Amino acid sequence: MKRKIKNWLAVFLALIMGLGTLTAQNTVPLTEDFSGVLPDGWTTTGGVTLSSEDGRIQIEYAESGYLITQKVMPTTNNHTLSFDLWVYFYCNDRASNSFDLMVSTTNTEVSSFASLLHIAGDDISCSQTTETVDLSAYIGQEIYLAFYFADDGSGANIALDNISGVDVVVPACAKPTGLAVSNITSSAAQVSWAGAADSYQLSYAVTGEDDLTILQQQYQETLTPFLLLMLTQTTP
Repeated sequence: MKRKIKNWLAVFLALIMGLGTLTAQNTVPLTEDFSGVLPDGWTTTGGVTLSSEDGRIQIEYAESGYLITQKVMPTTNNHTLSFDLWVYFYCNDRASNSFDLMVSTTNTEVSSFASLLHIAGDDISCSQTTETVDLSAYIGQEIYLAFYFADDGSGANIALDNISGVDVVVPACAKPTGLAVSNITSSAAQVSWAGAADSYQLSYAVTGEDDLTILQQQYQETLTPFLLLMLTQTTP
């Protein structure tokens, strides 16, 4: 019966929601090393890709494109953006490349971004190098950052990694990530997730049904895993 229970529990993927006192101004420090999937709210365009194998953002020669962050906020104690930038292949051909760090105070449309830092291709290091940018002019503002890679010819392959130094703006109802169900038995399952909300409400439904069962203990602590008990087996 474990197989049936596992299928039944698959509906948890859409069942956890953040609760509590978070507002749009709540922030958590940004530290992104791209060791997994692209973070929620981040987007790429053109030839920019996430290499999960190498744990970095990269773009190959003759390609251009953007990496755009979710909403962030420089703060008084955290306003110096830091990131690693380098050419990882065809370094002698980097003259036709360029890089821009850009900012938007409105939205993530490409046309809304303005350049804060421009690095010509010949000035992009051939070894992993940390760049820093002072964002103190935007302290307290909700902004978006874009990392723009351009290639006017057949230039080099460029990598970006280890972005930190501002805060991420947490939505009022913070969406959990990394939801997983494990240690499944005939009457219980262990649910784990990650998130920045004050608390979470869990509910569940049998696969194929719309009616959700809300747990009596509606406000769970943010620490996971959570052990869900008193489940019943589905019939064959």
